[in-house]
Amino acid sequence: MLQQACVRRSFQPSIEYELVDSAQLEPIFKRGGGDWPAYYKRFPGSQGVLTFSRVGFSADGTSSCIGKDFSTNIARNMVR
Repeated sequence: MLQQACVRRSFQPSIEYELVDSAQLEPIFKRGGGDWPAYYKRFPGSQGVLTFSRVGFSADGTSSCIGKDFSTNIARNMVR
């Protein structure tokens, strides 16, 4: 039985973060490779984009896993 759940702003890291729907990023990065200047204009001070996959479960439901990816404009962050 599949259940859908929403991610809520409940992480407690020592840095500020913002949950962003993929619909907000698609217009920025739709041009093959990304438009980092547009991204940083929309999200000033950001270090990049951290994305998570959907949760995968083992057949017996006792284990789960997720994937994560971090993307950034390395040249911009080196200059800071």
